[in-house]
Amino acid sequence: MPALNTLAAPFFGTIFCALGQKMHAYFLTPRHSVILIISSAITQGMSIMVMPKGQSRPLTCGEVSLAKSVFKCGIIYSEVRIYHGSYFPFNMQSEDYAMAPNGNIYFMSKLYKDDFYIAFDTEQHIFIHEMAHIWQRQMGMSVRSRGLVSWAADYNYSLPNYHTLANYSMEQQAAIIADYFLLKRYGQASWQKGRSMTGIVGPDLMEKYENVLRYFLKDPRDRQSLWQR
Repeated sequence: MPALNTLAAPFFGTIFCALGQKMHAYFLTPRHSVILIISSAITQGMSIMVMPKGQSRPLTCGEVSLAKSVFKCGIIYSEVRIYHGSYFPFNMQSEDYAMAPNGNIYFMSKLYKDDFYIAFDTEQHIFIHEMAHIWQRQMGMSVRSRGLVSWAADYNYSLPNYHTLANYSMEQQAAIIADYFLLKRYGQASWQKGRSMTGIVGPDLMEKYENVLRYFLKDPRDRQSLWQR
């Protein structure tokens, strides 16, 4: 990971991200948590918030770019917030799990990052998995009620050629999307470390994912991506 240069000077104004899209205005007062403007060769043109535990932030420009590489315009990104802390009261959320029950994502300190765009491949894998739950919820799935039993859910899946994404459970759908992201962006070595797929791995691996994801890849807002007709 590249070294980060930090500027601790006060800041007031509107932030423009590297994508050329105006995002949010951040006002630095003692009650706000945006205390550093961080830049590097990777994050040039972006601003990163250092978020204390118990607070939330919008997606960074880099995170929007990362998610758009998978979900395109299938998510209303401005509605999503990243929480550094537990969804459950009294910090009852496990440090080893992220949650996205209500259109926002909750990371405990072990998994939380100020910007997943500059995180490791395994950390981005988790981020995309949770963004898949955001996509499911915005498409109309009852993520909260299904998530109550996710501790007992089967994340493992196979990719028969007669299946589409709609044939799988909520957690399997998110696992397939996140694994596809890992394979396409980082290659098979990274995919092997994080995959939930079972079965034979052959030279047609990418083709199998693209077949199962065919409606999703064409148009993430197509209801065939999520629901069986």
